[in-house]
Amino acid sequence: MPSPVSTAVPQRSPKLHLVAGVLLIGVFWMLTKWLAGQSGFESDPGESERAAVREKTLLAIRAEEKSKLETFAWVDRSSGSVQIPIALAMKLVLPELRASKPRPAYPIASPQPTPAVNSPGSAGILPALSGILPDSCLTIDLASKDAGECGQDARAPGEVNGYRHLTP
Repeated sequence: MPSPVSTAVPQRSPKLHLVAGVLLIGVFWMLTKWLAGQSGFESDPGESERAAVREKTLLAIRAEEKSKLETFAWVDRSSGSVQIPIALAMKLVLPELRASKPRPAYPIASPQPTPAVNSPGSAGILPALSGILPDSCLTIDLASKDAGECGQDARAPGEVNGYRHLTP
């Protein structure tokens, strides 16, 4: 009697796939670095000189800003305006700020409420339409799109979709 042949595929560990993927990425990275170094190609020949100039300029700007923040100087002698170190300026201004109550930097105007259409005490839309529509057609239903003759609702009298007909 023949022996049964096993057709089961052996299961490989997912860790093996992970390690192989990391190794392939590492080899690809090293190969690209090596090839880039071997080519001798520089993307921009003057970039290193321009980088040095930018660095010198940045250091000069920072030194100038630091000296402005840490030294005394005249800003305008005729008006008596001077520059003082920032630490001293904060010490002089801080007690004044602590003593005063916070307030808005500019006046804040509160918005005026707008009256609702046809609310009590407002002119509303009906007087504006009174010159356009005849007096018998001043029934308006803002929720209905299929109004009948002279503003009468073709579907139902009275309330439509929770809205009442507005009549003068």
